[in-house]
Amino acid sequence: MPEEDRIKEIFMDQLKLDESIVSRELTFDSLAIDSLELLELVVAIEEEFDITLDDQLLSRMETLGEMSDFIMEKIKG
Repeated sequence: MPEEDRIKEIFMDQLKLDESIVSRELTFDSLAIDSLELLELVVAIEEEFDITLDDQLLSRMETLGEMSDFIMEKIKG
Protein backbone atom coordinates (compact mmCIF):
# COMPACT_ATOMS: atom_id res chain seq x y z
CA MET A 1 0.00 0.00 0.00
CA PRO A 2 1.40 3.43 -0.90
CA GLU A 3 2.49 5.55 2.07
CA GLU A 4 -0.09 8.28 1.42
CA ASP A 5 -2.89 5.70 1.43
CA ARG A 6 -1.55 4.23 4.67
CA ILE A 7 -1.50 7.71 6.26
CA LYS A 8 -5.13 8.21 5.22
CA GLU A 9 -6.01 4.81 6.68
CA ILE A 10 -4.35 5.72 9.98
CA PHE A 11 -6.30 9.01 10.08
CA MET A 12 -9.55 7.08 9.53
CA ASP A 13 -8.74 4.40 12.12
CA GLN A 14 -7.44 6.69 14.86
CA LEU A 15 -9.98 9.47 14.42
CA LYS A 16 -12.91 7.13 13.68
CA LEU A 17 -13.64 8.82 10.34
CA ASP A 18 -15.67 7.51 7.45
CA GLU A 19 -13.72 7.47 4.20
CA SER A 20 -16.43 9.55 2.52
CA ILE A 21 -15.53 12.64 4.59
CA VAL A 22 -11.74 12.30 4.51
CA SER A 23 -10.11 14.84 2.23
CA ARG A 24 -6.95 16.94 2.19
CA GLU A 25 -9.07 20.01 3.02
CA LEU A 26 -10.72 18.50 6.10
CA THR A 27 -9.82 20.66 9.10
CA PHE A 28 -8.99 19.40 12.55
CA ASP A 29 -11.22 22.14 14.00
CA SER A 30 -14.21 20.68 12.17
CA LEU A 31 -13.45 17.31 13.78
CA ALA A 32 -13.13 18.75 17.30
CA ILE A 33 -10.03 16.64 17.99
CA ASP A 34 -8.72 16.85 21.52
CA SER A 35 -5.08 16.64 22.57
CA LEU A 36 -5.32 12.95 23.54
CA GLU A 37 -6.70 12.01 20.12
CA LEU A 38 -3.93 13.98 18.44
CA LEU A 39 -1.33 12.24 20.58
CA GLU A 40 -2.76 8.81 19.73
CA LEU A 41 -2.70 9.73 16.03
CA VAL A 42 0.93 10.85 16.24
CA VAL A 43 1.99 7.69 18.08
CA ALA A 44 0.25 5.46 15.51
CA ILE A 45 2.01 7.27 12.65
CA GLU A 46 5.39 7.19 14.39
CA GLU A 47 5.08 3.46 15.02
CA GLU A 48 3.87 2.65 11.50
CA PHE A 49 6.65 4.54 9.72
CA ASP A 50 9.41 4.39 12.38
CA ILE A 51 9.76 8.18 12.50
CA THR A 52 9.62 10.86 15.20
CA LEU A 53 7.23 13.78 14.81
CA ASP A 54 7.19 17.11 16.65
CA ASP A 55 3.85 17.11 18.50
CA GLN A 56 3.79 20.90 18.90
CA LEU A 57 4.44 21.49 15.20
CA LEU A 58 1.74 19.01 14.24
CA SER A 59 -0.75 20.62 16.60
CA ARG A 60 -0.46 23.88 14.61
CA MET A 61 -1.46 22.23 11.34
CA GLU A 62 -4.99 22.96 10.26
CA THR A 63 -5.85 20.28 7.68
CA LEU A 64 -5.31 16.60 7.07
CA GLY A 65 -3.50 17.56 3.86
CA GLU A 66 -0.97 19.72 5.70
CA MET A 67 -0.28 16.98 8.20
CA SER A 68 -0.06 14.32 5.48
CA ASP A 69 2.45 16.39 3.48
CA PHE A 70 4.58 16.94 6.58
CA ILE A 71 4.54 13.22 7.40
CA MET A 72 5.50 12.31 3.82
CA GLU A 73 8.50 14.68 4.04
CA LYS A 74 9.62 12.99 7.26
CA ILE A 75 9.21 9.52 5.75
CA LYS A 76 11.25 10.40 2.69
CA GLY A 77 13.92 11.99 4.87
